[in-house]
Amino acid sequence: RMNLGLAYERAGRLPQALKQLQIGLRLHADNADAWVIVGNIRRGQQRPDQAAAAYRRALELDPALAGVYHNLGNIQLIDHGNVAAAIGLYERGLQLDPHLVQARTNLGQAYERQGRWQAAREQYARAVRDSLYWAQPGDPELGGTWLNLGALLERAGERARAADAYRHALGILRSHPNYAQYADQAEAGLARMEGRIR
Repeated sequence: RMNLGLAYERAGRLPQALKQLQIGLRLHADNADAWVIVGNIRRGQQRPDQAAAAYRRALELDPALAGVYHNLGNIQLIDHGNVAAAIGLYERGLQLDPHLVQARTNLGQAYERQGRWQAAREQYARAVRDSLYWAQPGDPELGGTWLNLGALLERAGERARAADAYRHALGILRSHPNYAQYADQAEAGLARMEGRIR
């Protein structure tokens, strides 16, 4: 049942995947990976509390699942607006896997919400430095991280470094039509920085 559930999940047939995983988990409730996938499906269904329950069960079975702390952090930050809880979860995930770059980016966003600009900037800078750990070098989330870093560098008055960050963001984001508004923001930031540098 678990393998069938995984196959359905990979094929994007989420209701069937969830049904098979739930049947499998009734038989083998100690499969942490299956609980993670159930959490991911529930998250995609806009059921954050059910997703969080599945993620917590996965962590009970395997507390070393760094990515699950990231997922729980996202639920706290995005769905519940609990910035402090999100930060704690992101930090825990990064303790387990310092190269979990998406968690590092989201930690930077959480720090920004608290007005902790330098801490946010450090997280973004580390995430782009560790870009080889992104799933794909042209990942639009990496472009978004460059964009966030550019904005904080601009805020700090570091025009040349901000321009460089905006260039990196634009180079990634312009090839993703769904991220056109962010590419536009990067282009506008770059134009501002080039206007000030000259």
